[in-house]
Amino acid sequence: MSNSAGQTKAAVLKVKTDPFELNYLLQQWKEWKANLQSFNLKIEFQLNNELIKKQNNSSQLSQNPNEFIKYYLDLSSARYDEMLQTMQDLENKFEFLINSTEIYLKSVSDFVQKYFAANQAEQLMSSKTNSNIKPSEKLIILADMSLLEFPLESLKVFYDNQSISSISRDFSLQFFSTRFFQPKETVEPINKDEKKKDKPPKQTIAPPSNLEPLAEHVTTIDPLRVKYLIDVFNEASPGLPSEMTPIVSFKKMTQQFSHVCSKWTGLTGLDHSPSLGECESYLIDSSCLLFNGTERFLSYFSSNKVASLNLNECKLIIANDLTQTGRSFGRIGKD
Repeated sequence: MSNSAGQTKAAVLKVKTDPFELNYLLQQWKEWKANLQSFNLKIEFQLNNELIKKQNNSSQLSQNPNEFIKYYLDLSSARYDEMLQTMQDLENKFEFLINSTEIYLKSVSDFVQKYFAANQAEQLMSSKTNSNIKPSEKLIILADMSLLEFPLESLKVFYDNQSISSISRDFSLQFFSTRFFQPKETVEPINKDEKKKDKPPKQTIAPPSNLEPLAEHVTTIDPLRVKYLIDVFNEASPGLPSEMTPIVSFKKMTQQFSHVCSKWTGLTGLDHSPSLGECESYLIDSSCLLFNGTERFLSYFSSNKVASLNLNECKLIIANDLTQTGRSFGRIGKD
């Protein structure tokens, strides 16, 4: 646990564990992930086959994914009923495993709930008495390899808790410390002659006039140095109408918010397949990296080098990964 002043304190909980129950949960989650991936690959194969038959009418498709599936699969067929039943079984199994995981981690989740509830009460009291509002504290959970296999973000103590503003997984404590506990920059006096010679470039994006002052503990990014990597191997797009692909969806978003996104740079699968070094350069040079791709995020970087990269400038990574297609499965299998 830590706050913006860099003060930290540790909490140690003595909890009775059951190795048999832990191994059972790990095996169940592993099977659920495998079943989900198999289901997605099966649907992809079926849709691709149907797409070949009906590609002449692709312009009439709805952009809604559910309507897209209904268009290609006969609603009266046993295959469609089987698909719905499989989706329902996967959802039910997920809810069951989440409940089982919450029961297993109840002692820890209860502590987290009480800790943030007390912190929220202190902040509310400070605001009522007009005193200095206590900065939001951060809770760092050092989970082992087994617990990291669980979807901890889906536990109710995290996603259904108003006292917790955000939750994320970090690569390491070093990365976390670099982002949140950087020393404040000191402004050195500059001679007038030097100031005239080295004029900073003019900002092309003006901050909103109604922007409220940010708290000291809030981390900001430079909107002019946002980079992106969107389906760079073009593995998620084939077989889908262009309007539904990640690349086209991202381009629509940047066009809609062009006043913010005009200076963003990066790569998509329509450009070229990048090397590991090129992906690393976008990560190093960005203040924020937007990633949308298949398989693991770290599979796009050299595992041996990523720990030694200088990521002082990168404050935020938004990664939408872990999806799997036939192409991505083949690529990972070759590595």
